Amino acid sequence: MRIIPNLKKVWIPLLTLFPLILSSCHSIPDKEQLLSTAGFKCVAPKTSDQISHLKSLPQGKMTEVVKNGHSLFFLADGKRNLLFIGNQQEYQSYQQLRLNKRLSRDKDATAALNSDASNEWSNWGGLQTPYWGPEFNRLTNQ
Repeated sequence: MRIIPNLKKVWIPLLTLFPLILSSCHSIPDKEQLLSTAGFKCVAPKTSDQISHLKSLPQGKMTEVVKNGHSLFFLADGKRNLLFIGNQQEYQSYQQLRLNKRLSRDKDATAALNSDASNEWSNWGGLQTPYWGPEFNRLTNQ
């Protein structure tokens, strides 16, 4: 009988954290999709030196390296042993895709908030006219 209360203490916090854990797992694949759409090349290290170099790079962050007057951009994913490489044009395309995705997400969130707000007030009635409620109309017509 004591097992059930103890299970509730363990499972309820785990179930509330589960969506957060899942959403954090999607961050690199989302980046990967945007990077590949922008034209970045995905390279897997082949030697132990390449793997150790990949692990030493800042993980999950874009790094710019200038070589022979040209900018190259790298994003390291040490957990999956992948390195994304792109040039200036591909980096700009990636930035534009990120911006478009963020704007789309913000637009969807705003539309949802506006929809919720209009639904909340529709129960009160009288919002189609500039005056609200019978008492207000009576006071303004005097």
